[in-house]
Amino acid sequence: MISIKDIIRENSETFFDHRLNKRQSILLRVMSQIALALILAILFYRGIAPFLGGVITIQAILIGFSFSVMFFLVSSRSAESERAPVEPISIEGSLKREHAIKVSEEIFSNIAYFNLICLFNLSVSLVLMLPPISSSSYWWMNMLRPKMILLSEVFHWAGYVVWVLIVGLFYFLVIESAFTFLRITGRINFLFSQKIRP
Repeated sequence: MISIKDIIRENSETFFDHRLNKRQSILLRVMSQIALALILAILFYRGIAPFLGGVITIQAILIGFSFSVMFFLVSSRSAESERAPVEPISIEGSLKREHAIKVSEEIFSNIAYFNLICLFNLSVSLVLMLPPISSSSYWWMNMLRPKMILLSEVFHWAGYVVWVLIVGLFYFLVIESAFTFLRITGRINFLFSQKIRP
């Protein structure tokens, strides 16, 4: 059973610069996405409910498509391993085939990561769609309100910070899923172009 940590690690290992023969750092990209998500959360933390429905629909559709691509990659990989080569392959053709196999394995890891991000984002979206809980709904807050107004303000601001952080997490997951989807699309186009070319 592959854990969430393994899926994240395998996806981060696909960021590799083949010219320099070293892994690319994703820290700057992730930090900039977090900063952008927090800015969006502070600016647009109200009225997010209509946006959530569209995000849930789009990501559910993309999850379905990504699973079909995963099944295609698995079936094509097993078909290639079972099929014996009819004629000897040149060195260039052999290297090209090995590269295509490596790219397809990396795409599989990218799609698994995309599905994980989308499923987590769907969970966060469902939390954000819960009816808002006002401080007046807490009976113990009503009992303390006459004596401890300051405590009510603390709870109000703490609730605001928690809400903004959850909305920020939502925006970060939307940005990360969009980036991952675009990257997968580009890599799939590259893989198909490699397989189509003689």
